[in-house]
Parts: sequence; C-alpha cells; structure tokens
Amino acid sequence: MLRAEDLAAADRIFRTAFGTFLGLPDPMRFGGDTDYVGTRWRIDPTAGTLSDEQVGDRPGDFPRIDDRLAGRPVRFGYLGRSAEDHDDEAVFDGVVKHDLAAGTTTSIVYGPGIVSGEPVFAADPSST
Repeated sequence: MLRAEDLAAADRIFRTAFGTFLGLPDPMRFGGDTDYVGTRWRIDPTAGTLSDEQVGDRPGDFPRIDDRLAGRPVRFGYLGRSAEDHDDEAVFDGVVKHDLAAGTTTSIVYGPGIVSGEPVFAADPSST
C-alpha cells in the first residue's frame, strides 16, 4: 500500500511517465502543481466549474463506475490497484473500491504472484 511518505515518489513517476510520453523538454513540469495521485474530478457543465478532491493515497488507474450510471451521481468508484513491483508497466494486483459518500476505501488484493490488466465493471445481473 502506498504510504504518505511514498506520495512524492509516486508523483515523480507519474510526471516522468506522462511528461516523457508527451515529449516535454522537462517531463517533471507535466501538470504544473496539480496533484494527480488519488484525485477525484467533478465537472459541473451548468455552472461551468471544475472541482477536485483527493480520495485515495495509493496510485491506480483505469477508474470505473457502473456504466449504467454514467453522467449521474454515483456512490462507488473502482480502479485497478497498482502492483508495487511492476513500476514499468500497468499491472494491477487487486481492485480498489472507493465509497465516495462515506469517504472510505476498500482494497481487494488478488494474492501473491497474481496480477491483471485493466479491470472492468460488471454489474450483478440480479441487482437493480
């Protein structure tokens, strides 16, 4: 699990990866002073505003919700939990579930030596 003392390293890795991919002369300047690690973005097109809040302290990727709720308020968000020993590729060792209403996070770890690619959301067919 990413600890508070690891946030600086996670930020450096993130900026280096994306800044290098985009061909910036100084990859560390990617994103300016924005904190992208563990951030939830909210866009209100009616008001023309954007707000953000930090919802987790572990890096992950490919955030998902129940696609049936796209564009509407949601309570739960899911993302792939970044494996600690695969810094050079997108490999996940579990799934993180954020309860956005309660402000809690639950991680499900697959187990030793088990990793996956991008997670997807599959609704329980018996749910409403």
